[in-house]
Amino acid sequence: MEAIDKVRAKRKVVRSASTKFVNKVKSFLEDFDSQNETNQEQLFEYLLNLDAKQIELQTLNKEVEDFYSRMKNYLKQK
Repeated sequence: MEAIDKVRAKRKVVRSASTKFVNKVKSFLEDFDSQNETNQEQLFEYLLNLDAKQIELQTLNKEVEDFYSRMKNYLKQK
């Protein structure tokens, strides 16, 4: 179970960081000036960061799902 605990702990950290980041982006968008080039660049960086976090979460979710699937199959065989 140690392996799944590590993945779940990592997923928890990434989910928490992602939630904080989404809140940061929401706050940024409330004050967003689309004519300001600096704001456009910042928004682009935020979107790239958010995309990377989403990919990482999908990977971690897949690892957790795979683990539970393997455990379920293992328990069926017993």
